[in-house]
Amino acid sequence: MTQLHATALSTFHTLIGLMALPASVIAGYLWNLTPQHELTFLVGTAVSLSAVLLLLMIGPRDHGEGGTARVICSTSGRGR
Repeated sequence: MTQLHATALSTFHTLIGLMALPASVIAGYLWNLTPQHELTFLVGTAVSLSAVLLLLMIGPRDHGEGGTARVICSTSGRGR
């Protein structure tokens, strides 16, 4: 794995970890806000649907050579 790949992977996982705490705090607040707890699930649904719509608007990316990213084999660490 090159240095650039390692940096990208660690940045991705750091951002996921940093976003998990505020997401949990917001979900906990919404859970306590209503007695039926439905607001938590409605907000989760709205955020998920908006993410899907944004991804559909962006469209697929062209990765060059064949249009697919290189697959890394987990046992040998080499690309297939």
